Amino acid sequence: MTEKEQQDKDNKDWLDLLAGRKVDGVNDATRREAETLRETLLNIQTEVDDIRIKRAEKALFQRLQKEELIKSKKPFFNPKLLSALAASVSVVAVALSVFINTQTIPNMSDDFAELPIYRTNNDMQQVLSSNPDEVATEFRESLHNMSVPYKLTEADGGWEIVFYTVGIQNKKLFELMEKYHLAVDGHGWMRLKVINN
Repeated sequence: MTEKEQQDKDNKDWLDLLAGRKVDGVNDATRREAETLRETLLNIQTEVDDIRIKRAEKALFQRLQKEELIKSKKPFFNPKLLSALAASVSVVAVALSVFINTQTIPNMSDDFAELPIYRTNNDMQQVLSSNPDEVATEFRESLHNMSVPYKLTEADGGWEIVFYTVGIQNKKLFELMEKYHLAVDGHGWMRLKVINN
C-alpha cells in the first residue's frame, strides 16, 4: 500500500470511527484520536442537553407555581417526568411553529389555468395604492378564501393579478371589485395591475 493510500485509509477509518461505526485493522493512533474526539463531542452534547433540560424544568416549575397549580417548593412528581413533559412541550411547540409557518397562501391557486392566448390582450385595469403589497395580499387571501382561480405575479414594483369570474356568483368578490372600482370583464378574465400611486 502506498503512503497516499495509507493516508486515505487512515482518514476513512478516522471518519468511520468518529461516526461510531466499527472498523477493523485501524492504526492505533488513529483509533485513539477518533474515539477520544467522539467521546468528547458526545459529552459536550450531553452537557448542553442537560443544561437545556434543567432550564426548561426550572421555567416550567416556576410557571406552575405562578399559576398556583402547585404550591410546594418541590415538585410533587418525579423530576424525570418533568423532563419528559418539558421535552414534549418543546417538541409540540416546534411542530406547531413549523406547521403554522408552512400554512401560507400561494400566489397561484391549484385550479388556475393560464389565460388563453387570444385573451391576453384584454384591457388590464390599474389599481393605484400607497401599499401595493397590502392590496395584493388582500386579493390573494380573498380570492383563495372564495375559491376563485387566481394568479399573482410581481411586476414592475407592483403586482399583476389575474382571476376568472365567469359563473362565480359571489357577493364578496363583487364587493371587493367595487372597493377598487373595477369593471367586470365580459370575457370573465380579470387582469389587474396594482401599482404605487
